[in-house]
Amino acid sequence: MNATEQEQDVQVTYYSYSREIVYKKNGVVTCSLTGDIAREIAEKLVMKNKNIDMVNDTINVKNKLIRQFHAVLAKKGVLEFKADILAGYDVEHASDLSISQLEEVIAKHNNMAPPKQIREARSKCLNLIGKIGINPNDGWGKVNEFCVRPQICGKVLYECSLSELQTLERKIRAIISKSERRTK
Repeated sequence: MNATEQEQDVQVTYYSYSREIVYKKNGVVTCSLTGDIAREIAEKLVMKNKNIDMVNDTINVKNKLIRQFHAVLAKKGVLEFKADILAGYDVEHASDLSISQLEEVIAKHNNMAPPKQIREARSKCLNLIGKIGINPNDGWGKVNEFCVRPQICGKVLYECSLSELQTLERKIRAIISKSERRTK
């Protein structure tokens, strides 16, 4: 078998988004490289007019990230706030987010405290917010409008970490205490 016949047995595929080049011989992966080296090799093969399949894998990556986004929200117990999370990016559907936005929101929610602690802290804050006259049952808009004030929290309730929720609880208790002193 000469060199030309050997080259024909090898299939080379370059995945542009994940920057991965895969060599297959007789359908079996023999080598896989990622990163800048993979991109450089793909460019050289194209320049030499070698047979290389170029694959735009953006859609596959995005679909994987969308599944991961939903899994993270479910795992962290914030799936019910999905619409609010998406509204923070001015979109209605996870598929409308860019890949970098999906990666950002996944990273943000992966770093959250365990769901039970978050839920308990959020519940305390909601009860206290109700005591100052903002009824959470009237909708999340008023609650989030209160929370996003820089002097209160600076972000909507569902985005708060455990420590931020604990700080918010102290601030709301101070507001309640101050208003009770004024009314006496």
